[in-house]
Amino acid sequence: MSDAEYIQQRYDLSPDIEESRLDIHQLEWDLTWKFLNEYLPPTGHILDIGSGTGKYSVALAQRGYHVTGIDLSKPLLDKAIRRAQETGVEDRIVFIHGDARSLKDLITRRYDAVLLMGPLYHLTCLENRERVVQQVCDSLQNEGVLFSAFLSKYGIFSEVLKEYPEWILHKDQVDFLMHHGIDSPHTAADRFQGYYATIDEIFTLHTRNGITPIALGATKPVIGSDDESYNRLKGTLRKDWLHFLYSICREEHSLGASSHLLFVGRKGRDNP
Repeated sequence: MSDAEYIQQRYDLSPDIEESRLDIHQLEWDLTWKFLNEYLPPTGHILDIGSGTGKYSVALAQRGYHVTGIDLSKPLLDKAIRRAQETGVEDRIVFIHGDARSLKDLITRRYDAVLLMGPLYHLTCLENRERVVQQVCDSLQNEGVLFSAFLSKYGIFSEVLKEYPEWILHKDQVDFLMHHGIDSPHTAADRFQGYYATIDEIFTLHTRNGITPIALGATKPVIGSDDESYNRLKGTLRKDWLHFLYSICREEHSLGASSHLLFVGRKGRDNP
């Protein structure tokens, strides 16, 4: 099964799981917004690739941005369209059914910022990841900003230990992941399958495709798979923990321990 077939099947069959994902992983959502608030331009047009049910797209439109969302799953896009309508921002959002690898066939303008919050860790083939980042660079205005999310090769193991402890018994699968950074072809069909990146791979992928790094942060630092502890925090306690975690999330030790990473980069003026 190709990456596109796997992604489409996974999300077409379980759109409600994607709808609730960021309700569960609240620290990832909160820290991502800290980066967005720091590095997004104050106004402009934003391209959200892999927009899912529209959580980021709609929130950005509520802040006054003009947003184009692209996703491979029609059930997810249906939810995104309903979300935009229910929040009254449908006049600032366009949703397109399409593949991240075919951006040049889907868009007709350049954007001030691009969000890649999922596609790169679903694409297990390096050639496809390269193709996406190259096209994203082409779609950005000069000095436009890219936010791209990754699963960390070493940070994922707290979640694997929690959800699939028997994985360690399959030495062939363990060796395959450690050597190739992707799940073995023998991984059970109902398990998540993706690409797990090292820090060096993240920087190399972007720099050789025209994107200059600005920041790399851990969006699930310290807590591992223990989302519940953060989710229970309220008021000042939650605010202070978020401020503290944002202050340490770019440190090397935090990056290595986090299952999710967020790269921020900029298209330079010397790029066409």
